[in-house]
Amino acid sequence: WLLLAIGLLPALAGTGWYLLQLRQAALRDAYAQTDLMATATAESLRWVVQDAQGMLASVAARPRVRALDPGDCDAVFSDFRTLVPAYKAMALRRIDGESICSELSNPPPRERVAAAPWFRQAVQQRGFRVSGVHPGSVVQPWAVRITQPVLDANGRIGGLLVSPVDLKQLHGRLFARIPAQARVAVVDSENRLVLQSQNHDDRVGKQAVDWVVREAEALRRQ
Repeated sequence: WLLLAIGLLPALAGTGWYLLQLRQAALRDAYAQTDLMATATAESLRWVVQDAQGMLASVAARPRVRALDPGDCDAVFSDFRTLVPAYKAMALRRIDGESICSELSNPPPRERVAAAPWFRQAVQQRGFRVSGVHPGSVVQPWAVRITQPVLDANGRIGGLLVSPVDLKQLHGRLFARIPAQARVAVVDSENRLVLQSQNHDDRVGKQAVDWVVREAEALRRQ
């Protein structure tokens, strides 16, 4: 038995070392795939935001938009959803929340819009902004809105262009190539779920789990 043990010991040690190397290689491969999915999602999202910013900036520069005249609305407000289906119901509002032009025939009242945190933050920022996720409408229970200041004839900010983002379409665009077993999520500045590759409808708008919050805060500090 002693001779047998002496003979088996190198083989067992070699097998253990080999299995350890396999495990480490598998972990490296898993981390590499995870990093690739996260980087690809972030890059796709960055392009979406850049496209949105360029699109709203071009609309904000149109003369009839800059005129801020509710009696002479630019045709872009009626054609916008057809031209850019990823965004819904673009509107032009004064900085006090009053509706000037809108794709909707019956836009939300001034008081409700002016009191909304996303609108107040957009007015204070005075630049292109993507809001956090917040309660939306019956059609889209949760929403993210993009906003762009509009300069009047004197070069002052006289209004805001506002458009909700179609989260379902954005979900399909970002996660089209994500493996079924993977879970990739996008969180806003308050660590609420904006998008998630799995169970999106059940999780959107809810607070991210604790370990995701810790990782997100650590990334922000860096």
